[in-house]
Amino acid sequence: IKRYLENSSAARFLLVGPHNSGKSSIVLNIIGYNQNFLPVKTEECTKVGVIIKYAKKEEGIKMYETYFKTNENGLNYFEYNENNPMEVGEDSIKNKLDQLNNDPNAKTNLKFYLIKAPIEFLDQMNLSEEKKKSIELIDFPGLDTEFDEAQKRAKDLLKIIDGFIYVNYNITFDSGNQEILTLMYKT
Repeated sequence: IKRYLENSSAARFLLVGPHNSGKSSIVLNIIGYNQNFLPVKTEECTKVGVIIKYAKKEEGIKMYETYFKTNENGLNYFEYNENNPMEVGEDSIKNKLDQLNNDPNAKTNLKFYLIKAPIEFLDQMNLSEEKKKSIELIDFPGLDTEFDEAQKRAKDLLKIIDGFIYVNYNITFDSGNQEILTLMYKT
């Protein structure tokens, strides 16, 4: 990832795979936060998409509702609602995401949330502030979840990402995972 970031103009990475395969744990490892930052459990826990972006330390940690939209040309994009941040700290982000994940509508209406936070490993790299702020890491619900919108959104996201990390602790694939992997290979 570091090599890619040093040699590209922008980077949007998507973490995908079955539920409970360690996607959120990998995100936490990459960004250098403890398990109180994102929900990490032994059962399915990520039902909202979480986009992590860089912020300076003095800016603190902020969370925003985000909209995944399609323009008139059929192109997908994220619209960040940065005018109305949810003030949260490192320890309360996980609680807020747990609350959102437990919403009964989470399975029928997939939502995205942007979290801007200081990311130490980016501060250690020789990158401009502009480049650091252009990097996005997307933690996504498991592809084998009960709701079809997650697989549809995963297919849509493939069109707007620069790279993906497929996480799977299990060698077997169901037809949904196989279809997504085929699309990833073609992308």
